[in-house]
Amino acid sequence: MANTAVVDWFDRLETVLEAESRLSGLLAHGTTIGTAREFVVTRILRTILPPAVHIGNGKVIDANGKYSKQIDIIVYGRGFR
Repeated sequence: MANTAVVDWFDRLETVLEAESRLSGLLAHGTTIGTAREFVVTRILRTILPPAVHIGNGKVIDANGKYSKQIDIIVYGRGFR
């Protein structure tokens, strides 16, 4: 049986994420909406990931050297390449 405190925490987190997503959707510009949503996701990830995992943003480069078309959230740790 799952720990009820953990289940409750995730249920409440879901409520917060839904509310913040609706709030960011009120912004008029697509880039601003994306930035607001990435802020929310980054903040949540920082609360649940261990300190050895870092969160940043930037363009992702694939194995063929092609860059993503937008800035993305990047999750990384020491030793990852």
